[in-house]
Amino acid sequence: MALDILAMAPLYQAPAITRIGPKTDPSKRPADPLKPLVPSRTKLTTIEAKRIMSILDEAINKVEKENFVIQELKNHLHQVLKFSENSLLRTKQEAEKQQKADFRASQARVAKIQQEILQLQSQFYNLVMENREAEQALRKKKYKVETEIENWIQKYDTEMGEKQEELEDLEAVHKEEKIALEELKRRHKVLVEEFVQIREEREINSKKRMEAEQEMVRMVRAATLIQAFWKGYLVRSLLRSKKKRGKGKAKGKEKGKQKGKEKGKGKK
Repeated sequence: MALDILAMAPLYQAPAITRIGPKTDPSKRPADPLKPLVPSRTKLTTIEAKRIMSILDEAINKVEKENFVIQELKNHLHQVLKFSENSLLRTKQEAEKQQKADFRASQARVAKIQQEILQLQSQFYNLVMENREAEQALRKKKYKVETEIENWIQKYDTEMGEKQEELEDLEAVHKEEKIALEELKRRHKVLVEEFVQIREEREINSKKRMEAEQEMVRMVRAATLIQAFWKGYLVRSLLRSKKKRGKGKAKGKEKGKQKGKEKGKGKK
């Protein structure tokens, strides 16, 4: 039996076990571990045959474990599918029940709403019939008010036209008066300038006249002083000459003094 297994060993291929790991380049993939362990028939030994058998047993055990895991997963998947089918069926039944209940409730609401609509329509008809006379009265009142409004608008337009004409006339008069006012202002300005100039000239003339009068007063005073000094000088010179002439001529001196005083009074 062992020889048959060893004879079949070169024809056996190990099952491909998929493992999660980093992807490697196919060109750099390691060689099959069985290839170096399976030499040619002529060089096969008992130790190598045992080693091959142990590797085969390990591979078979791994395959059996994986088959067991796959079977467990299939059973779990079957249970999940069965549970989901039951849950879906139960949800569908509940949805149908809810739909039927909602449909019955909606039918009841629709019937109630239709009844309320009929009641409201009857109330509306009654209200329309009751308020028809009031509506006609309001229509007449509305027509009357609209007529009055049109009359007032026409009256307003007429009055505003008249007021506009009056306003235009007043604006024309205002423009004319404004022009006249500007002319009067211009004349007033000229007169004010002339008045200021005349007043300045009068002030200058009055100042000159006052200065002339003051100068005249000063000149009169100076002339009076000069005459007084001159008369004093004459008197003193005459007195000196008379003293020299003697007493006989004293009377002539007195007469000369009297004549000098009279002349001074006549000049003043």
